[in-house]
Amino acid sequence: MTLNIDIEGPFWHAEADVLRLADPERAWALRELFVDLGSRNITRQQVLLPGTMLVLVFARSVRISPTASNNPSYLFVRPNNDAPPADNIGISQIRELLLAGKIALLLVQADPAQWDDVDVDRPGSVRCLAGHISLDVLAPERSTTKSGLYGALDLELPPSPLPDRPGAALVPSLSVHGSGVTLVGKGRLPWQAERVMAPFQLARIVPDPRPDGGAAQRGYRLTLETERMLPAERAAVVAAWGRLAASLDPANPAGAAGALVSAPRWATLSVANPGAIPRMYWLAQPWNAGAPHALPLHIERDELVLVLADQSPYDRDRPATALARTILDDVTISRTAQGAATEIRVQIRAARPGAAAPLAGSLAYDATPITGGWDERYTLSGAETAFDPVEVPRAVRAALGQPAPAWAPGAGAIPIEPPVVWAFSPLEDGWAQLPIPNLTDQMYLDAQLARDPQPIQPLLAGAVAYGNDAPGVLAGLPAEHAWSLTLLDADAIDGTWTMRQASASAPLVLTRVALALAGPEVSVNGLVWLATGRPTSEDALPTLDDWIAGLRPIALRTVDPAVDVLPPLAKTTIASLAFALRPSTAVPSAELGAWSMTLAVDAARFRTMVDAHLVPADAFARDLPLVWRRHRTLPMVQALPMTQMPITALPVSETSRLSACTAYIVRNRITRKGMRRKISTKAMTRIRSGSSIGLRVWRTMTRRKPRTRPRPQPTSVISSVRSAASSRKMSV
Repeated sequence: MTLNIDIEGPFWHAEADVLRLADPERAWALRELFVDLGSRNITRQQVLLPGTMLVLVFARSVRISPTASNNPSYLFVRPNNDAPPADNIGISQIRELLLAGKIALLLVQADPAQWDDVDVDRPGSVRCLAGHISLDVLAPERSTTKSGLYGALDLELPPSPLPDRPGAALVPSLSVHGSGVTLVGKGRLPWQAERVMAPFQLARIVPDPRPDGGAAQRGYRLTLETERMLPAERAAVVAAWGRLAASLDPANPAGAAGALVSAPRWATLSVANPGAIPRMYWLAQPWNAGAPHALPLHIERDELVLVLADQSPYDRDRPATALARTILDDVTISRTAQGAATEIRVQIRAARPGAAAPLAGSLAYDATPITGGWDERYTLSGAETAFDPVEVPRAVRAALGQPAPAWAPGAGAIPIEPPVVWAFSPLEDGWAQLPIPNLTDQMYLDAQLARDPQPIQPLLAGAVAYGNDAPGVLAGLPAEHAWSLTLLDADAIDGTWTMRQASASAPLVLTRVALALAGPEVSVNGLVWLATGRPTSEDALPTLDDWIAGLRPIALRTVDPAVDVLPPLAKTTIASLAFALRPSTAVPSAELGAWSMTLAVDAARFRTMVDAHLVPADAFARDLPLVWRRHRTLPMVQALPMTQMPITALPVSETSRLSACTAYIVRNRITRKGMRRKISTKAMTRIRSGSSIGLRVWRTMTRRKPRTRPRPQPTSVISSVRSAASSRKMSV
């Protein structure tokens, strides 16, 4: 009489016989944990009681089914001439049979829902929790069954017979267990041509992942069973990982290269432990039973860390003063052959968990090797920033000597007057006279426009600042003014480290680093400066006689609805801003390149303020922004000979050489309470570096307000103003 049992695994199924032992008394080799004190006869009323059991079995067949359709499947069957052991075997014989893989000791879970009252000899199925069934003693269904299983995982079969694996490394070349399947073979590491010998474990991903958000699809992870590896196998993998770390993070003092190899300063993919086997896995999704192909290799979290800094984090002579780091969600390593050469790509991905609406803009980083170092560049594009909606108008009012406006909310609320205060910003060849919303923090509270910040989990730990404002830098750059860009956070980060290997024996060489930060949260200083002086009856523009405190920089910070307590009305969209590493200074700094920005009004927020009677509908339409610039052809009073004399009865101000221009405003017509009213929803002024686009010139030769100011008629015209090229000091 035999007791057959079905054993279920994660993606395999086995049919086996439960062994019957005669010592100490004749009984089935099945024990319920925490219940039985000794052997006893098993009946159908007892064998499938709920609980966990130990069972000694003789496997008849094992089928591995990696797909839901069981196609393909890999079947292994016990040869017909292989009979189960006799029931009078002793403990020593059981041990020998277990070590040889001919029988299996399993920890299984019985399911009472599968009781079978009809067939006592087949009590049902159990689920394997621990223990393994060796497939080395079973015969594959076809000659290609085993090789097909290995080929689908890009593994090579181990040598036969399998070398001795003593101690914890004792494992069959192929076996199934409660976690999946273990295969001893030769795996591929993308960054080297030689394969590594090791035991690999194949486990199913639960729940089934959804690629690109589509339908659920079975996926599998192939990992190294490090606790079952031989010392030589461990040493080979550690050496291979060390070679990759030396190329990926060459300045890491824990690696083989140390500080002898040049590496990028601003972005580092730090290897946590170059001298240990990393936690990594090969992803098999979907299951491919065709020709063998390389599986993508993924590195687990915490093994690699992205570090952004203003200097190399390993430079002891010039240590980093600002540093941000993030744990990566996914790291994928792939290999591409290019003739005799090989290209290795390490792609990284990290995203801020629980992010609400994505922020606008992107920040791109690119680094390529040059003679003596690296060419490193950042480019900020499409970022929506704003100055402080309360502090900036307060400073402008203080400079102009104006009091803060008063406003009382309610049905009879009267819009504030004046709705804007006029700030003066220097350009390379003149001044920009810009409207600043004349708001206070009390107005935000009374109009119920203030909001509580939402709790968010940052992606970056810390912050990194780039610029030329480090101590000792500006002393050697007399033609530049101080500026900086601070990266505070981002919605997501994608990047690629590219390495090239000229031949199989050549070392890996890092050839490029590229990063793309989506939704960057930045703070920019030094692009916009406002005069602290005021116009006088003699001059309509402030002067820079106070060359120490005559200007103050205005910080621009990313508009983030999740954290902005006082949502700004005026926005500054940075269309583009580029800067590059400048290693020539005493402390390597950032050199500002071309930049362009647009000053605009948030249309939805402006309408809300108009509806609340906080600001008038024509707040930005009654007076247009002015730009004071030198005109190339318009004659000025300085052309008269008398004004060129050192001593003259008609002293002329230096700023009188400038002519006034009006900036265009984009207008929309909005129907409100049955009345058509013109509301300037996008009062825009674009400021660029290194550009010269003409503006509408006043038809007057004086600075006094003309009787009729020309009004631009186009419905979608944006003006541009030239500012300082690169990071040169703005002067008049």
